[in-house]
Amino acid sequence: MGGLMAQSRETTYIVLLREKVSPSALIAMKEDRVAVKRALMETAKRTQPPLLARLQQRQQEGKVQHFHSLWIVNAVSVRATPEVIEALKRDPLVEKVIQARPVRLVRPIRRQSGIRPRQAFTWGLEKIRVPEVWNTFGIQGANVTVGVIDTGIVADHPDLVGKLRPVNGWFNPYGDTPSPSDWDGHGTHVSGTIAGGNASGTYIGVAPQATLIVAQLFNEDYQAAEDAALACMQWMMDPDGDPNTNDGADVVNNPWSYPSDSPIMYEPIKDALNAWIAANIVPVFAIGNEGPSPRTTNSPGDYPMALGVGATDSDDNIAWDSSRGPVFWEGIGEIIKPDVSAPGVYVYSSVP
Repeated sequence: MGGLMAQSRETTYIVLLREKVSPSALIAMKEDRVAVKRALMETAKRTQPPLLARLQQRQQEGKVQHFHSLWIVNAVSVRATPEVIEALKRDPLVEKVIQARPVRLVRPIRRQSGIRPRQAFTWGLEKIRVPEVWNTFGIQGANVTVGVIDTGIVADHPDLVGKLRPVNGWFNPYGDTPSPSDWDGHGTHVSGTIAGGNASGTYIGVAPQATLIVAQLFNEDYQAAEDAALACMQWMMDPDGDPNTNDGADVVNNPWSYPSDSPIMYEPIKDALNAWIAANIVPVFAIGNEGPSPRTTNSPGDYPMALGVGATDSDDNIAWDSSRGPVFWEGIGEIIKPDVSAPGVYVYSSVP
């Protein structure tokens, strides 16, 4: 099946199987990452083979362009003819077939740089009291793995040298970029805000001792779809493909979104977030820069189980362009919320 295809003339569908690990079962395993991964993988391994065999046959007939297994939500992403898609909707193993929608990069609104000559920390780090945390608690992110799903990373940037994990630290869902790269710079910028050093003489990263793992979701046309996002989310849980190793992220930064799903959450992403949280992975999502009007938040950052992040300015006011609530949800079913006592504040910093 290989990696996902970056572009296609066919529409991509996410085929959700009837059987899946329930939120209540995930809650019973909460914070046992190995148990969560095993349960998800074993469910997919037990239920998907007949469906995958049929898709393989249709692919040989030229009716399926591509298919890819997603154990994180027990689903298969499929690009195929309308005839095959209609047959999948009638398949007794299948609960539903959903068209994969495009996701977009939440790009920052460019403002004046926060770096001044001979400044020890960016104003953003000072504003969220990073120097005080470092001095009082001695915490700089050691032994924490932070995932970034974005445009990639320039791993040899002076402020990021040695930050990207050298083994199982890089993923491209399309299989066309085997080595770390960043065609846009946004992912490098975000990685610097998270774990950058002070090569310029100014500290730019909140947690410079953290380890980064990066997934390059967006291609050079700023295009991506939910099946690729799900593949990245799955990889963040288990980069080496072995459920018995604990090599996944502890927290994942996600500057990607789509227009709000309110009042009903999109099931595949909802299920993937439940899986993350059960595995003790904190999901951090940008809610968008479409403010200041109300109800301008993006999903999945506005889902009740995600840690949605807006923007503040240097005076601690909500930035005028930061997306706003309120958000209304109905019939959300079982959800798992992360164990985070208070939301953080995301402040864009500069990577020189």
